[in-house]
Amino acid sequence: MQLTFPVVTEPPFVQPSQYENIILRANQDGSAIVHLKDVARAEMGRKLYIDINRLNGMPAMPIVIAQQPGSNGIEVANGVRKTMENLKRTMPDGIEYAIPLDTTKFVRLSIKEVIITLFQAIFLVVLVVYLFLQSFRATTICIAAIFVSLIGAFAGMLAMGFSINLLTLFGIILAIGMVVDDAIVVVENVERNMVKKNLPPREATILAMEEIGTSLIAVVLVMASVFIPAAFLLGTTGQLYKQFAITIVVSVVISGFVALTLTPAMCVLILKPSTPPQRGLFAWFNRFFDRFTTAFGNGVVLMIKRMGVAVQDVYSAVQAQFGAITVSQFNQYSRVWNVVLQSDAPFRRTPADITRLYTRSENGQMVSLSAMATTEYVAGPDLVPHFNGFPAASVIGAAAPGYSSGEAIHVMEEVAREVLPAGFDFSWAGMAYEEKKSGGSPCGAKEREKRGVCLAPVGRASNRKT
Repeated sequence: MQLTFPVVTEPPFVQPSQYENIILRANQDGSAIVHLKDVARAEMGRKLYIDINRLNGMPAMPIVIAQQPGSNGIEVANGVRKTMENLKRTMPDGIEYAIPLDTTKFVRLSIKEVIITLFQAIFLVVLVVYLFLQSFRATTICIAAIFVSLIGAFAGMLAMGFSINLLTLFGIILAIGMVVDDAIVVVENVERNMVKKNLPPREATILAMEEIGTSLIAVVLVMASVFIPAAFLLGTTGQLYKQFAITIVVSVVISGFVALTLTPAMCVLILKPSTPPQRGLFAWFNRFFDRFTTAFGNGVVLMIKRMGVAVQDVYSAVQAQFGAITVSQFNQYSRVWNVVLQSDAPFRRTPADITRLYTRSENGQMVSLSAMATTEYVAGPDLVPHFNGFPAASVIGAAAPGYSSGEAIHVMEEVAREVLPAGFDFSWAGMAYEEKKSGGSPCGAKEREKRGVCLAPVGRASNRKT
């Protein structure tokens, strides 16, 4: 028969007196007993006595609180402060608490400065947009695009579990300039179509989106391809860049969607045809910017020469693609046939197609014409005829039934002398010239002496020929 007996020991000592009664020494007969209290003292004390903690000259007990990984430092700090306020009511008299060191103060101050920078960036963007667009309506559209894109970015951050911290706020600040670009491109193109093509807002918007819709999508894809790889970096650096990069990508994607949907709709509803200002600050700014643009264009021409691209090569590229150029010949059916080079019709429909052309530099590299030339719509004649070296306008006519050509010539001369303004003159060509020459000049000696050549155009750039 086997029995099992449990062994129960005394629990650990918890009072100083228990430790003082510990026997350190005793004889075999039980005499000469030496307890711990005979040679030492037992008391409740501190674990370490190597430091002295004081706050403002008063003894203090420090408590260090550290946040767990993944937690929000500001939320932890707010929770600690709230808990200490509740504990303060139960503290003995003479005991108070203080928080001499709070590392979240730097975070709060940094976020405050970033928020101020955020509003400063919005203000500067709005100011620049209004300065260049010079329209309150157009600026309103861009402002709406900014706030819609930013609100969408915050919603995307919430969906992905991001908090509002320094990294995400810096990403938002950088994204402000990006999200407004798409809206500016749409608004400027719509206004250009309204002014230069005299289109109503709806038709101008439709044409603008046909011209730049694919470009907006391309911009979004390019920006996303730049920042998305940063979100996959490993290590601590990768974690730092992840929220920053994703915040920018979300902002850019939403701004692209807004530029393709909301911005065109607002252009149709808000924009109105307007004319550029002729006086005031905006007129001065426009003149200054035009001069700057001209100087920049001259610099581009200089850059072209330094790049080794002759201006004649640029003209040849445009002529070959948009006009026609003969590059060779061949014989067939007893005739000589020309080989004509020209772009196909779908690739030469709009002036923007010019910027897609390339020409070869002197060092053999292909250079895009978009880096050397810009296009714009201007009013002008298809042909500018000249007569005797002067700009002129041709008028072809014939005598009415029942009248001779000489009578018609005489009447036209009288009308021309009566209605032509100062600086304009006329002369004859073709059959009329031969008839006048064979019939003798109607001019008197004094008129011939004064003008030198009867009915010749005077030497001014605004002359016309009839």
